[in-house]
Amino acid sequence: RMQEAETLIDETLTLDPLCFRMMAERFLLSRSRAALDAFIGALAGDVQTLLDIVYELAWSGLCEDALLLLESTNGAACLNHPMPGYTLAWLAAQLGRAAEAPHFIELAEAASPLHCFPARLEEMIVLEDAIARCPGAARAHYYLGNLYYDKRRYDEAIQCWRRSVELDPSYSIPWRNLGLAEFNIRRDPAAADRMYARAFAASPGDARLLYEWDQLKKRAGLASPEDRLRTLEQHSALADRRDDLTVELITLLNQTGRYDEALRRLESRRFSPWEGGEGLVSAQYVAAHKALGHSALAAGDAAQALGHFEAARHYPENLGEGKHLLTLERDLDYLSGLAAEQLGNKALAQQYWRAAAAPLPSIGYHSFFQALALLKLGDAQQARTILRDLAGYARAQSAVEPKIDYFATSLPNFLLFDDDLGKRNRIECAFLAALAHLGMGETASAQQQLEQVLAEDPNHLAAIEIVRWIRSGNSIPAKTEAESLQ
Repeated sequence: RMQEAETLIDETLTLDPLCFRMMAERFLLSRSRAALDAFIGALAGDVQTLLDIVYELAWSGLCEDALLLLESTNGAACLNHPMPGYTLAWLAAQLGRAAEAPHFIELAEAASPLHCFPARLEEMIVLEDAIARCPGAARAHYYLGNLYYDKRRYDEAIQCWRRSVELDPSYSIPWRNLGLAEFNIRRDPAAADRMYARAFAASPGDARLLYEWDQLKKRAGLASPEDRLRTLEQHSALADRRDDLTVELITLLNQTGRYDEALRRLESRRFSPWEGGEGLVSAQYVAAHKALGHSALAAGDAAQALGHFEAARHYPENLGEGKHLLTLERDLDYLSGLAAEQLGNKALAQQYWRAAAAPLPSIGYHSFFQALALLKLGDAQQARTILRDLAGYARAQSAVEPKIDYFATSLPNFLLFDDDLGKRNRIECAFLAALAHLGMGETASAQQQLEQVLAEDPNHLAAIEIVRWIRSGNSIPAKTEAESLQ
């Protein structure tokens, strides 16, 4: 009843011109080159839609049609993808043509792995069949490992990736995936580091691999900030390819006290905003100016210090992001007051300190500077209350089980590697407690807590900043002010 079938196909395509299944049926009915070209043209390289149709045909018992359609389209350059080849091998075997399967698998192994992320049950069956027929198929092991990992079949995924790199150690991504699994599943940071080292050796021009490897070292404490900075500077051309990697390099410059270099890199690049990176670039711009301002203040150059604190409030256009309306700058307000005081402009100093002492929406880092400003304004009682509240908040928060807020504007850490939220919470609470002790004039206790914070997280930039202030001899607050809190 071919004529009725053709009529139904025409009617369906009139109602729905993008019904790919009917386009495929038109080719299968007519076997014409024109129908095939029309189908391939409509697909426009959409391999996933092609596979949907092929698997639907196969599970409908129409394996011959599935094989014909896939074999006819597999030569199209726009459809260069591994999964059609593996699927052809499986279909050929189902139809008694198993001798042809190795040829199809060989084609699939040679296809580009770009954008190949098998996820269907059918693809799992096809890849398992390919490995059974050709145990030396390195890429099939890799793809199947990806699928298993997505389905949380972690041990099988790791086994597949290990076999893949045994067969072909030159492909970097299975090494990289093993690094992820060693850290997130096996909880073995040292093994993860070895896997990333192999991945980067296989693909030394991959800037994303370098970024992920650096994040692993940062998260697991496998390298000091100085060693991480040295590595990134050795690969500065790679770092220049990515904004996130460049920001990490700039952050390390700030961490190691090379503030002028950090600013030069910030000023010489046009950054583009990215999801999850909100505020990262501007934070390093502020940190560099704030540190340089504090150094100038300690050296007695109040005018230069005030210039840096003012610059920190105004983000250059090339940073790619403006200041958030809720940005808190109590630290800059307090420090600007110190600079104005050193310049002999008491009225301006009072103006800055009043801004710093204004009520805050929540307790945290800026509460410390709010209390210091109140001390400068002569309100020791309110300053004492705020510092005690800060210490109490730190104690209470340390007992809270932390959870990720996925609806936050930006997540605080790169989520490729699992974070120890309990440890992160413990470190932040210890930092806030140290600020409270420092505000009360208990410098030795504060310094001890800050050193403990940095022992657990040597990349805690705010703790590094406060420790440097203490060691510079310009402890905050001044001894006479702290005595008023006792």
